[in-house]
Amino acid sequence: MCDTWHLGMDIRSLHNLIVRTLNAMMPDEVQRLSAPNIQLIIYLLHNQDHDVYQHELDRVFSITRSTDSRVLTLMEKKGFIERRSVEHDARLRKIVLTDKARAIGEQLEDNAARMEQVMLQGFNPADRKRIHDDLQRMKDNLTNSNLLRDGTSSRPACTTQSSPGPPPPDSSTRPNTLDKLSNVQSTPDSQKGIRS
Repeated sequence: MCDTWHLGMDIRSLHNLIVRTLNAMMPDEVQRLSAPNIQLIIYLLHNQDHDVYQHELDRVFSITRSTDSRVLTLMEKKGFIERRSVEHDARLRKIVLTDKARAIGEQLEDNAARMEQVMLQGFNPADRKRIHDDLQRMKDNLTNSNLLRDGTSSRPACTTQSSPGPPPPDSSTRPNTLDKLSNVQSTPDSQKGIRS
């Protein structure tokens, strides 16, 4: 029997269970989408309060402009996004979700909220905040350790402020599904690129 305890392995195991649970809850039409497509849909859903341009996605997902262009072109062909001109600069085109993609994103958010409610049964709001704070401290410790040579940041690259902790299960706010879908912001292996 091994009595060595590795927190990192427990976190990875929990991450795998979260991903497996969300995958099992996914509707058929979503299962045909690639992970980058899902991640972009969720990101755009969470950032509807401002215009999102390609350069923001390049930065948030740590990908090259050419890769981003390819992914966006495919998503546009699939009917998930539209690129619209803006009045103040004819060279810029903002990226917006279609109704089809918005419905998928909202369903994914609902599934994530249900999964998180089950996962956090028996945890009171103070427990949840402590878990959130402790996880953030661990991410900050690793980021500030100089062990990462690629400039990776543990902080979300969203332009909006996040709440101080996870919402309680009866909250009407939706959890950040981007984190639960093995996002590129908190998964170092996937920060190197995004494929369609």
